[in-house]
Amino acid sequence: MKITFLWMGKAKHKEYQKLQEIYLGRLKHYCKFEVKELKEIKHKNPQELKNLEGELFLAQIKPSDHLILLDETGRATTSRQLAKQQQSFMNRSQNIVFLIGGAHGVSQAVFDRSNSTLSLSKMTLTHDMARILLLEQVYRAHTILRGEKYHND
Repeated sequence: MKITFLWMGKAKHKEYQKLQEIYLGRLKHYCKFEVKELKEIKHKNPQELKNLEGELFLAQIKPSDHLILLDETGRATTSRQLAKQQQSFMNRSQNIVFLIGGAHGVSQAVFDRSNSTLSLSKMTLTHDMARILLLEQVYRAHTILRGEKYHND
């Protein structure tokens, strides 16, 4: 199993980039992963921008990948439920792609391709914060699976 984190552009501030690096550094001890930061597109029409970004996103996803789209309308889950889901993917050796869309969301084609949606919060988050929360939760899921003391419930 390999995890791919797929999103548009780099972190806007070095502090966010540093936090991403911290969690990626921790995560490397648990699983194979890659981060794909696609080059941001400058476009004035939001719908056309979503469609252009959608084409870029879909080109990065293999037919066998399980695509989890992060979206405010997605399913809320607990850390333990996320860990259980990760275990299921590991048992099947299925690759996971976590996708965070652009500033205007994602195209209908990306929604249609997604296997599931995930909400990190009912509140609106910046993309940088969403990335950090996602990385931390994926790391947490792996510590739960190993019975490590990071997660307390």
